[in-house]
Amino acid sequence: LIVEDYELLYGSFERNETAIFNLTLKNIGDLDFEGKVNLVSFNNDFTTQSRNVNCNVPVGETSVVGPFEIKISEFIPIPTTLEVGLSLTWEYDSSYKDTQTFLIGIPNAKIWKCDFEEPIYFNTYAVTEGWLNMWHRNSQRSHSGNYSFKCGGEGITYYQSGMDSVLELPPVKIDDSTKLTFWQYIDIEQDWDGAVVEIYNNDHWEILTPESGYNSTLRFGTPLPPGTECFSGQLDWHKVSFNLSDFANSIVKIRFRMVSDGGAVREGWYIDDIEFLSDNQNTISPTIELSLNKKHFYPLDDFRLTAKIKNSPFEIFTWLYIVLDIGEGFRFRYYSYPDWQPVIVPYPITLNPNLNEEMEILNFKMPDQLSDFGPLYFYAAFVDPSNVELISPISTVSFYLNGD
Repeated sequence: LIVEDYELLYGSFERNETAIFNLTLKNIGDLDFEGKVNLVSFNNDFTTQSRNVNCNVPVGETSVVGPFEIKISEFIPIPTTLEVGLSLTWEYDSSYKDTQTFLIGIPNAKIWKCDFEEPIYFNTYAVTEGWLNMWHRNSQRSHSGNYSFKCGGEGITYYQSGMDSVLELPPVKIDDSTKLTFWQYIDIEQDWDGAVVEIYNNDHWEILTPESGYNSTLRFGTPLPPGTECFSGQLDWHKVSFNLSDFANSIVKIRFRMVSDGGAVREGWYIDDIEFLSDNQNTISPTIELSLNKKHFYPLDDFRLTAKIKNSPFEIFTWLYIVLDIGEGFRFRYYSYPDWQPVIVPYPITLNPNLNEEMEILNFKMPDQLSDFGPLYFYAAFVDPSNVELISPISTVSFYLNGD
């Protein structure tokens, strides 16, 4: 059995809350399944979950199973992901099968931005079965720095025909004045291939219209209907803005979608410097920049992780969360090196007015034996302890372990 989707029935995936939900399960095996499904949480210190839900899923079919219940502790570290697995009990065996991940502590949109300079996980996929996905991090063109995200081939090579490709951002909270902005460079077949921005709200995706409008209308031959307004043709780097006030006080997801027909192809669609802006921006807006003394670490090397704090407008007590992601994308694992105990590390800090200070977070010597591993990523953000919300953008730095 694999998890295809979930439906929240009651509550929320937040601190000190209970979430009741159904899972959509698909049987991809060669035997009908009739038995019981349990949830196994990988955050056992912070959650309790329901047990023994009856389930019947014939071979090749999909069934909605539930309801399941998860109670989330008020002490669970945030922001984090809650990962649960399926434990199946039936006449043939008892086994662990698939996982479902839930986001805990979703950041406010007003502090979310990304310039793609550090590798970071985004969900990319083909919307339509049998069509192509070609999104990837790219160094050929960028608006700032050295990297952007591209829908197309490696370097300046062209995209392919038959593409319905999506780059999806993590969920964000929208207020009544939020705007989405980003920079884009477009070189795609005029009118026959197109690019749009979509938003997920109230259980469906819909196309967002930029404040200055789209520049083209699609013809036929792609999964999007003929007549769909879109970006198309050749456009040099320029900034695009979307007003999201219609979705105020809701949690939404944004995705960048490009489609191509069966005809001519060109270089593709580049996006860079994504940012959510708000007139109601919290005046508490420090930033943090992580840095390491090296990119590649060998046995007995000194390891130093530092953080540079900037632009704290007035004194505030907060927490700095440091997370080590061992390379499984959004399914974070929290570890402290070198003992590899699962933790997320809160640092109590008082930020002073206009503070520009570098502080040491970790300092130790690597062991005398290492295995080749990487890239690994440190993530850091400030969290206001009064409302457990992010008050800074997430900072990222990557590194590698080398055995000899």
